[in-house]
Amino acid sequence: MLGMKPATELIRVSSTAAVWQQYDAAVKADLWSTAIRTNAGVYIIDPIELVEDECSGLLGGTSLRGIFVTNENHFRAAPQICRRYDVQLLLHSRLADVAPENVRMLGLREGEQIENGAVEVMEIGGAPRGEIALLHRAAGEIVIGDALINFAPHGFTLLPDKYCTNPREMRRALRKLLDVPFQRMFFAHGMPITENADVRLRQLLDG
Repeated sequence: MLGMKPATELIRVSSTAAVWQQYDAAVKADLWSTAIRTNAGVYIIDPIELVEDECSGLLGGTSLRGIFVTNENHFRAAPQICRRYDVQLLLHSRLADVAPENVRMLGLREGEQIENGAVEVMEIGGAPRGEIALLHRAAGEIVIGDALINFAPHGFTLLPDKYCTNPREMRRALRKLLDVPFQRMFFAHGMPITENADVRLRQLLDG
């Protein structure tokens, strides 16, 4: 992330979600970040920096409640943003040993609920260490770390086996997402799917 310029464009996907992206030359990939709005405020997932004007628009007069990191590879700008806004870093408890210093941290586990269930944590075993998905049930939206990707030339597909800790376990874990209600899906790498994401996921896993 060192030397990477802030993203300049905020894309509003729904009344409760927005995304932004920037190319990272160090990893030769586009990095995507998602923000979800709950009744209590805004949460940012897998953050890359956003220019100040767009960041102000993202918050829209409400407060930033916390920063989620969906696996060990996605700390990105989370430490800086947590310190800047004095908010918690929310991540799988398994990542406590690699969490940045001088940041307030909340360790998460399977089934954990944030803001009285506004955001629900789902563990995706077999993906990169500490992988979680975040369900915003009321909005019908789900945010994925690395277990699923959606960018050219691959399209919407599973994380390649070589990047998984256990590919078979990851496929099994992803099936539990089929039991929860969502229409839109957001990624750390790739364009969001804005409708029928649950159907797309079932087709992928059954294919």
